[in-house]
Amino acid sequence: QSRVAKGMIRYCYVMIDLSDAIHVEDMRPNRSAVLLPLMIKFVREFFNQNPLSQLGLIACKDGKAERITELSGSPETHVKAIKKAFASDGVGGSFSLQNGLEQAMEGLRDVPPCGAREIIAIISSLSTCDPGNINDSVRKVKKMKARTNHSSTHSGHCMGPDHRATKGDFSGEEAENGRRSRETHVRML
Repeated sequence: QSRVAKGMIRYCYVMIDLSDAIHVEDMRPNRSAVLLPLMIKFVREFFNQNPLSQLGLIACKDGKAERITELSGSPETHVKAIKKAFASDGVGGSFSLQNGLEQAMEGLRDVPPCGAREIIAIISSLSTCDPGNINDSVRKVKKMKARTNHSSTHSGHCMGPDHRATKGDFSGEEAENGRRSRETHVRML
């Protein structure tokens, strides 16, 4: 007799912030150049560790969110879409977390109940430009029992120096440690 384990198959959407903030040069040479190979590595490792799972990608830019790949088990489809999305003409404008969450929820709506629903947000922007109340979208995500996680590439959410001790002003060694910490945080995803 085989037992069915709930949550063994992951259905995951990754929201990628492709707003103007992706070109900031606080990571060498810039956030885009650091994130592109990490995103490709993430996709390949995701499918190596979860061969039955499905992944989808959402690009957030110009205040909008667009599913650039639907849920699928094809890593090469996702890698091609990531490379195309990171092209210089494919980024800009402002980031909208709410629109990204709404797109992810729409894509996860028909996922079977035995699968784990997940949304991962890779955020480069310090702010979000949302059309409505973001709390409404968060309640919907919670209601559909989707697990969420985020990784931020900016110092405002880094896993580094204590912001209260430095009053948000990172200079010298603290700034360098904060930059290294953000890069490590993104890689850990």
